Amino acid sequence: MITLIWVSDDKDIVTYTYRPEDGDEGVVIYSRTRKAIRMDATPLVDYPKLYKNHMKSVLIDFAKKDKFPKEYTIAWY
Repeated sequence: MITLIWVSDDKDIVTYTYRPEDGDEGVVIYSRTRKAIRMDATPLVDYPKLYKNHMKSVLIDFAKKDKFPKEYTIAWY
């Protein structure tokens, strides 16, 4: 599970902080013009790659809809 908290949106770069369960906080950004994601992956070092993939997938989905919620929890099983 990962919790995303919206920080800012300058109409190009959307910034979120994120926290995996029981983990440290990190930052992830999405660029509308580049259609690219950049993240501080340090909090995910001890987590499976699946965590990064889920977060990327959710951000791409937000971008397709051009709706970036203020808070979002990514959960899977």
